[in-house]
Amino acid sequence: MGWVLALVLAGCMQKTAPVAQCADPVRGCRLEWDGKAADVRFLSVPGTLKPFGLQVAVPPAKAVSATFAMRDMDMGENRYRLVLGPDGVWRADVILPVCVSGRADWVMVLEVDGGRVEMPFATGG
Repeated sequence: MGWVLALVLAGCMQKTAPVAQCADPVRGCRLEWDGKAADVRFLSVPGTLKPFGLQVAVPPAKAVSATFAMRDMDMGENRYRLVLGPDGVWRADVILPVCVSGRADWVMVLEVDGGRVEMPFATGG
């Protein structure tokens, strides 16, 4: 029984990713968290099932990925591994899945070398 309590406590004590606000991801913004920083930009207005480019400029990194989710809603697996371009900018083409409830409140979880930050944003639906 003690190991069950330990597992529950470990899950409750798990560190959540910090949240960084971005007023206009299409214009771009700087996300800062845990002593790290990244310049993030969507190349067009995001919408469900409408591809858009994601660019992340970050000091030298080994791996950059992004996941798109909604709070309290399973949106399936949609993790994107960004690819480093010759100009030092990480890129991916992203397609947001459809939310059957019609919600438009998204959270991008950006992961850089294991460090994570959440960036909320909204689509037109």
